[in-house]
Amino acid sequence: MTATAPGRVLRKQKSFRDCQIQNLDRLRSRNPHKKTKPTKLQDDFCLETNVDHLYFWMSSVASPLGQDERNPKENNADVLPAKLPPVFLVCTHADELYDGGDPRELAKMVFRHLKAKPYQGHLVSFFTVDNTKSGCGSECQGVVSLREAISVVVRDLPQMKSSVPTKWLRFEKTLQAAKEEVRTWIFFEEAGTIGCNECYVVDDQDIQSIIELSA
Repeated sequence: MTATAPGRVLRKQKSFRDCQIQNLDRLRSRNPHKKTKPTKLQDDFCLETNVDHLYFWMSSVASPLGQDERNPKENNADVLPAKLPPVFLVCTHADELYDGGDPRELAKMVFRHLKAKPYQGHLVSFFTVDNTKSGCGSECQGVVSLREAISVVVRDLPQMKSSVPTKWLRFEKTLQAAKEEVRTWIFFEEAGTIGCNECYVVDDQDIQSIIELSA
């Protein structure tokens, strides 16, 4: 659950946390430079390509952060990119490429184009995943490499070096329990009441921070 300000609704939704993974499933079996097919929520005059949608997603990750975002490398975090959050590009369904070509070459091409954009500082690396190997004896090497890369980057995130009060963890568990009860939203004031009465969290800023961490 997440929120932006008192009086607004907390909704269970995707949030841009400190580590982002972009799934390139939209490129599965598709030429990234062909025009996209409009959905029921789009008009019939969509001129964007599949890769344009990816550019838009990356812009939405970078734009709220601004150009003055703290540079993590100033803290000797050598594995972190120039900007937070780190973004991993994952090209799934590598076995279903639109033209039968090399999935790694396609992923490399998309990654190279993204690196030429203003938000290139968020990018860590790219990976290809063969979905036919899921659940089989031999795990896809792309999944193994992705897991290792995430583990390395996460260790250097600023949050890993900060302590978290026990009552924050208690509040987070309470919010997670509310999610499991299929409560898709609550008001910020209700979250504050839960934090105060059940977890002894009384500061609105603390409540906001916990909600963002547990989103």
